[in-house]
Amino acid sequence: MSWFKRKIAVDLTVNNAVVGERIIINNKNQNDKVLGIFMSEGKSLTPYEVHVIYEKNHVKTPITSIRRSISNLTFIDKLTMTSDSRMGGFGKPNYTWKLKTN
Repeated sequence: MSWFKRKIAVDLTVNNAVVGERIIINNKNQNDKVLGIFMSEGKSLTPYEVHVIYEKNHVKTPITSIRRSISNLTFIDKLTMTSDSRMGGFGKPNYTWKLKTN
């Protein structure tokens, strides 16, 4: 695994730190949240569909950031692009992505 791929994989994990007898779990980053959307939906989604779900549950963010997270997750083999496409929010066809099964 290359350094870049390993760095992204590390960034996607939830870091735990033990302080006294308490365990503090750091906040999830955007990649974790996008991956969580795919896991909770359990179906293939377009970046636009992920963006709509993301903004319902989290802060407003540009769709390009959602696309970047999907690209990062695809690069580290968490998601895979399908050959299916659906109409996106801007009237253009969008490919769909789904969780990669091992």
